[in-house]
Amino acid sequence: MFVALALVLGLVVFDVVRRPSLRRLAARNIVRRPGEAALVVLGSMLGTAIICTAFIVGDTFGESIRAIAPQKLGEVDIEIVATEPSKLLPALAAADLGSIEGIDGTLPLLRIGATATTVGDDRVAETMSGLIELDFDAARAFGSDPATTGLVDAGATPAPGEAVIGRDLADELVVEPGDTIEVFGYGTSRQLVVRDVVDRKGLAGYGSYAWNNLAPTVFVAPGTIDGMRAEGKAPAAIPPDARLLVSADGGVFAETSTPVFDEIERRLDGVDGASVYAAKDDLLEDAEREADGMQQLFSGIGGFSVIAGILLLVNIFVMLAEERKAELGVLRAVGLKRNHLVRTFGIEGAIYAAIASVVGGVVGIGIGRAISSVAARLMDRGNEGGGLDMIFTVKPASVITAMLVGLLISMVTIWGTSLRIGRLNIIRAIREQAEPPRDPRSRRSLVLGILGVAVGLLILQAGVGGRSAPPTSLGPAVALFSTILLLRRRIPERIAASVPAALVVLYELTCFAIFPDSYVDPSIATFVVQGVTTSAAAVVLAASNADFVAGAGERLTGSSLAARLGSAYPLARRFRTGLLLGVYTLIIFTLTFMATLSNVFQAQTPRVADQMRGGFDLFVTSSWTNPATKEQIAAQDGVDVVASFRRGSVQFQRDGQEEPEWWAVSGFDAGLLEGGAPDLEQTWQGLSESEAWEMAAAGVLSAPDGEPMVFLEGGPGSAERPTPIPAIIPSFFLQNGNGPPQQSPKPGMLVDIVDPTTDERVELLAVGIVAGDWAGNGVFVADSFLQSFVEPTTVPRHFVRVTEAADPEAVAERITTELIPQGADARTFREMVALGTSTQAGFFRLIEGYLGLGLLIGVAGLGVVMVRAVRERRKEIGMLRAMGLQSSMVRRAFLLEAAFIAAQGIVVGIALGLLTSWSVLSNSEAFSAETGVQFAVPWGTVVVLLVVPMLASLLGVLAPANSASRVRPAIALRIAD
Repeated sequence: MFVALALVLGLVVFDVVRRPSLRRLAARNIVRRPGEAALVVLGSMLGTAIICTAFIVGDTFGESIRAIAPQKLGEVDIEIVATEPSKLLPALAAADLGSIEGIDGTLPLLRIGATATTVGDDRVAETMSGLIELDFDAARAFGSDPATTGLVDAGATPAPGEAVIGRDLADELVVEPGDTIEVFGYGTSRQLVVRDVVDRKGLAGYGSYAWNNLAPTVFVAPGTIDGMRAEGKAPAAIPPDARLLVSADGGVFAETSTPVFDEIERRLDGVDGASVYAAKDDLLEDAEREADGMQQLFSGIGGFSVIAGILLLVNIFVMLAEERKAELGVLRAVGLKRNHLVRTFGIEGAIYAAIASVVGGVVGIGIGRAISSVAARLMDRGNEGGGLDMIFTVKPASVITAMLVGLLISMVTIWGTSLRIGRLNIIRAIREQAEPPRDPRSRRSLVLGILGVAVGLLILQAGVGGRSAPPTSLGPAVALFSTILLLRRRIPERIAASVPAALVVLYELTCFAIFPDSYVDPSIATFVVQGVTTSAAAVVLAASNADFVAGAGERLTGSSLAARLGSAYPLARRFRTGLLLGVYTLIIFTLTFMATLSNVFQAQTPRVADQMRGGFDLFVTSSWTNPATKEQIAAQDGVDVVASFRRGSVQFQRDGQEEPEWWAVSGFDAGLLEGGAPDLEQTWQGLSESEAWEMAAAGVLSAPDGEPMVFLEGGPGSAERPTPIPAIIPSFFLQNGNGPPQQSPKPGMLVDIVDPTTDERVELLAVGIVAGDWAGNGVFVADSFLQSFVEPTTVPRHFVRVTEAADPEAVAERITTELIPQGADARTFREMVALGTSTQAGFFRLIEGYLGLGLLIGVAGLGVVMVRAVRERRKEIGMLRAMGLQSSMVRRAFLLEAAFIAAQGIVVGIALGLLTSWSVLSNSEAFSAETGVQFAVPWGTVVVLLVVPMLASLLGVLAPANSASRVRPAIALRIAD
C-alpha cells in the first residue's frame, strides 16, 4: 500500500513542483468554486471515515479486553490450579518452582463461589460472588509493584467476622464499611462486617465467578472456607478452588511469561490434580481475536459504503470532465498533451483526496466514539449491567493507516477516471459534442469478453474446489458480465446487457443451493461479494431498461413536460445514472438485508424459547458450592416437575483444533425426558428426536435398527478406539467469533471431551444437534458418564415445569426469593431468550446506523451531481427559459430527475435485500430450514427505507433545483461562466 501510494503521490508532487502550469490549472477550478469543491471533499471523506471507524472500533474492543488484565489479573500471569488444597502443596514443593528463572513472585489462595446478601427482611443478593482467602501482606509483595494489586490501602488480612469486599459487590448490595453482609456456602453461612471496600484492580478484582466483567469479591479471614465446609451439609457441592498465582518478570504485561509457563508445565507434568494455565496470555489472545473480529465485521459491512464512495468519486470526476469539456478541448488544441491533461486532473484530485483523508480521519474518530458508546450500553444490557468496560482507544497508527488507505482508494479512483477523461477528441470537445458509442464489434471487446469469461470460470473453479464462498459467488458474475461484450456483437444492446444481468441476480439468489458445500460456513466477505455483484447486476438491468421506467413515470404524472425533462438527462447519460443508481442500490440493499435479519431473529423469540424449554417453563441456576437440590425446588408452590443437570469443568477438542477449548457440559438423566426434552435440529442416521435423547441419556451408542454406524470423516478418533459416547451438541458448539457459525456441527461428528486436570479424553459422537442453547447448557451427556469422567461435579441447574394453575413468572420469583442461600436465579425461558435477542437486535441496529453513512454518500452524491448538472446544463436551461419555460417548471424538472434516480435505486435495493434475505434464510447452512428460522418482511422498515431516503434525496437537491430555476436566460446564453 505504501509503495503504491508513494508512486502515485510522488508523481503528483513532482508535477506540483516541476510543472507550475499544471499546478495552476489544477488549483484554478478549486479556487473558483470553493462550494462545489467542499461537496467533492464531503463525498470523498466518508469512505475514509468508514475505514477509520472500523479500525477504531477494533482497537477499542481490543484495548477494553486488554484492560481486564490490570483490572482482574494485575501481575498474575500464570495460574496453577488444584481441586483440593491437599493435592496442590505437595506437588508444588516437589516441583521447586522458586528456582525457576523469571518468576517475580508466587501467591497461594483459596476461593469458592458463594452468595452474598444484605441482612434483614428485604435482602439484596449477589448470587455469583467469589469468596477468597489470601494473605494481604503477601499479596502486596506479589509482583514488582504493590499498586497493581489493588490492596495497597486495604490494611491487614481480614480477621474472623470481617470482610473486605469489592466495589462491584458494594454497589450491588448498596453497602459500605461498617455494614453487615451474609455469605452462604456449603449449606451454612457467615455474617461478616464490611471493614473496607476496594476497587476492581489486580488481586482486588481477581476471583470473580460472575459471567460478566464485574468482580463481586469477598475477602475473608483464613480458615473461613474450611470452617464453612466442615460445618455445612452440602454433599453435592464442589470443593474449594486451590490456586497458586505466579507473576513473571516484567509487570502487568510481562513478555517473559511464556518460558516460565513452559518450565512450570514441564516440572508439573504427570502431577495428579494440578493444572497450569497461562491466564494473561490467554486473555491477551482473546483481546486480539475479538479486536480482529470487530474490525473485520465493521470493515466488511462498511465496505459497501466505501464502494459507494468510490462510485461517487468516479461520477464526480466524469462530470467535472463533461462540464469542462470545451475548456479541455481548447487546452489540448493549444498543445497540452494527453498525459498532461491526465496529470492535471490527478493534481486536482490529489488535493481533494488529501483534504478528504484528513477530514475523514477526524470524522471517523467521532463515529467510532459513538459506536463504542452504543456498543457498551448494548453489552451492559446483555450482561445485566456487567458488560465490558469500553475504553475508547484512538491509536495514531490506526488513524494514519485508515487515512492512507482512504487516500490510496481515492487516488487510484481519480487516476483511473482521469485516464478515461484524457481520451477525449479535441474537435468534439471544443464543439461540446457527445462522444460516439464504441464499436461493439471491435477486436478489443472480443478479447476482453473472452478473457473475462475465462477468468470468471477459473475463479468459480477455485471457489468450488476450495469450498470457498466468495470466489464461488464472484466467478459466475465475472463470466456473465463479460458475456455482455460478446453478445453485443450479435444482438441488440438492451438484450445483450439485460439477459446476463438477470442471470447474475438469479445465480446469486440460488448459489447456496447450487454449491451447498461452498456455503457451509459463509463469512462476512461472502455477503459483501454477493451484495456487490447482485447490486451491480440489478443496476445494469435497470440502466438498460430505464426508458421503460421513464415511460411509466410519465404516464403516472400525465406525461407532463417536467416529467419528460426530468427523465431526459438521466436517459442520455446512462453511465452517470448507473453510478448513482449503484450507490443507492448498494446501500439500500444492505440496510434492507440487515433489517430483515434483525426482524427475523427478534421474531423468533417465542419459537426459540419453546424449542429450548421442551416441556418445561423455568430455568433455574444456583451456587456450585451451595446448590439448590431437586427436592428443595420441587417443594416450592406451583412446581410440578424438576429435571436436574450435572456440571463439571471440561474441555473439548474437535478435528482441526490445535488445543482443547473450554465449553459447558450438562449431565442429564431420564428426568429430562419425562418432562419433555428440548427440540433437536438434526439427528444421527435417521433417529427420531426421542430416540436420540434416550440414547444420550443412557450413555450407550447403538446404530438404529442394527445398521452399521456411520461417523463423519475427519474426526479425532480412529477405529482402534472404543465406541464413542453419544452426546447432544449445540448448534453453536465451539463458536467464539462474530457472524454465522463457522464449521457448524453435524450429526455424526466426533469430538473429544477432555478432563483438564488429568488430560484424560473420551470420544463423543453427536447423535443430535440441539436447536437453541441460550441457557449455555453446552454439550448434553449422560449424567452417569459425566460423574464418572471428571471430578468434581455438582448439580446447580434445573429445568422446572409448573402446574397448570400456576403463573410461571410468579413461581420463578418465588424460587429466587425462597432459595437465596442457594443463590437460586429462576427465569422463564422466554425472558432469557428475549434478553439475548434484544441485545442481538441492538447490534443489528448499530450496524444499520453505521451503514446509514453510506446513505449519506448517496444523498451527497445526488446533491453534488445536481450542482454539477446545473453548471453543465446552464446554456440548456437558459434556452428553455428563453423559450418561455417557467422557473417553477425548471425546479420541478430537477426534483423529478432526482426522484427518478433515487426511486429506482431505493426500490431495486429493497427488492434485492428482501430476495437475498429470503435466499440466505432458506438455503444457507447457517440458517437452514431445519433451524426453524423463517423469512418475514419487515414492513415497518421497508416503509422507512422507502420514505426517508427519498425525502432526504429531495431535500439534498432542493438547493441546486432552486439554483437552476433562478438561471437568467440572457446571462446563461451570453457568457461561458
